[in-house]
Amino acid sequence: MFVLAPLLEIPTSEKSRRFLELLSKVAVETRRDELGCKAYGWFTNAEPTEAIPGHWLRGFEVFALLPSPPITKNPLLTDSWFRYETPADNREKHRAGQAYKNFREAVLSEGLLPEYPDMRFWCPTGAGFLTRTPVEFKSSGDPSAGYIVIQDLTLDNSAAKAKAVDKLNAFAKSAEASIESFYILERENAKDGDDLIVFARFDSAENYASCRATEAGQAWKAAEAIAKSVRTTQWNESGVGFLGRP
Repeated sequence: MFVLAPLLEIPTSEKSRRFLELLSKVAVETRRDELGCKAYGWFTNAEPTEAIPGHWLRGFEVFALLPSPPITKNPLLTDSWFRYETPADNREKHRAGQAYKNFREAVLSEGLLPEYPDMRFWCPTGAGFLTRTPVEFKSSGDPSAGYIVIQDLTLDNSAAKAKAVDKLNAFAKSAEASIESFYILERENAKDGDDLIVFARFDSAENYASCRATEAGQAWKAAEAIAKSVRTTQWNESGVGFLGRP
């Protein structure tokens, strides 16, 4: 598995809405054509701050490495175009779709994204879980829409990272019945550092707060205490994408 979790500095609310409009078409194409994509979602800022304004967006894309299978009569299983044998395949195949080409052209011509985001890959640590059940992301305001929390943790070294992962995994195991997702990621390239990302999905902001207040939540807070720095951001589903496949 390899993961992208970019934070996008969109200039205005209008351009943010346009960005999501274009990405909604990319999401449909990705789910249909890219069997290796296990999750694809884009989220709007639920708790704007001066550092991260309300019109910024956050993405979350999960891809599995799927080797080309033996030849069969099923064209979907013989066509390696739908699969990723290396992370580089993602960049080539995902960007080859027509919806993505339209999106990329609009981004450039309409000035939707002044600066290129950090697109370095992450990968699962083996701790936590992607989702309890596959879901389609709903629009903000839908009663069934989830509440997304993404936490970026900077650790001093690999030993500190291992301790933080243990604490986060303890929380995930204790609270699994009450949370929808708790996925713990590390840098795909160890040379990029000992950072972690936590992707968490809750039923609501209230559920998030209550989970943090439980005894199990102390393990999550203990992981934060190990980190050199922690950035916690909250996000609303935008109706773009999906999490998990049936």
